[in-house]
Amino acid sequence: MAKLTLRTFCKESDKAALEKLLHYVNKASKEAKLVIDFYLNPDPEAEFEKAKRKLDRELSRPRLPSTQTCKKIIQDFIKLDADDKLAVELHFFYVTELLAIIDGHDLGGHEIADKTFEVYCDLTEYLEAHNLTAEFRTRLNKLIKRAKKVIPDFDLFLGDVYLTRK
Repeated sequence: MAKLTLRTFCKESDKAALEKLLHYVNKASKEAKLVIDFYLNPDPEAEFEKAKRKLDRELSRPRLPSTQTCKKIIQDFIKLDADDKLAVELHFFYVTELLAIIDGHDLGGHEIADKTFEVYCDLTEYLEAHNLTAEFRTRLNKLIKRAKKVIPDFDLFLGDVYLTRK
């Protein structure tokens, strides 16, 4: 449904119709239920901790973590419109944990390195989109330094990203 259509429906409907719709949406979609629950009782820190635990669970499995699952966890948190800085913290946590997986298990393979590059790009894009790059510059530089130690060709990746953005 388009935003304009929804806005018109809300203006023209009575309270009972809106209540019925809200109950229906709440039952129909798990994602909508999370958003409604957060809207009624906002607790960004608690939602951040839940998302972080979900990420940790996915990242601590014996196999390579699913980038799709991890991205969905972060995107679900972002959709709550809770706090941009907490979303950045989730991104940092994700990249840091991927680097720990590579470092701790000597998994220098291209697949996990590529995932790490992709997640790093997501982090920097989010920082830029929300004008937080300057505020997190020090942590970002530390992250890059660590990534260069763990992934030998991280410098090449940074060069590629820089060239594609120009």
